Amino acid sequence: MKSEKFKVIAFDLFGVLFKDLYKQLLQDKAKEMKQYIEKLGEQAPFVEKAGLRPTFPGYFFDLIHTNEAKEDLISNEEFYRILSDATGLTPSFLRNDIIHKTSVANEFMITLARDLALKGYVTAIFTNADYAVTKEFLSSQKLENIFQKIVIPSAIGGALKALPNTSSGPLLY
Repeated sequence: MKSEKFKVIAFDLFGVLFKDLYKQLLQDKAKEMKQYIEKLGEQAPFVEKAGLRPTFPGYFFDLIHTNEAKEDLISNEEFYRILSDATGLTPSFLRNDIIHKTSVANEFMITLARDLALKGYVTAIFTNADYAVTKEFLSSQKLENIFQKIVIPSAIGGALKALPNTSSGPLLY
């Protein structure tokens, strides 16, 4: 029986439903990326123009969030070039095998979301990713009918999501 206690059950797209491979990249290439930002410091691309922090890992979190929220400021091409310069990996590898890789699903959480939706709960995606990219991604994973809402804080005038430990499960509202 559906509880009236919760209005929406929201799932973080990357970190709960799918592994956050960008965070994994930051761990795997921490040495190279730290050296990159330490070497360039305030001269690193977009530090001044976009207000990115010239520290590790702050710079790289700011970089992806600014690219997602303000692609007119940092284009995808510039984003992948900077990551390539910092990691030594090619832009195409970063784009296809890290950022857009979709094969690392948390099947338990996806099943939970599907079951909740079938029971009549309003389920939502909570993400910093672009709306069109999120819709396309959900469609490619055949999940578009599970989630009734997509919440993108930066698109509705809010700050980018920065929730403590959203990787443990759904958010209840």
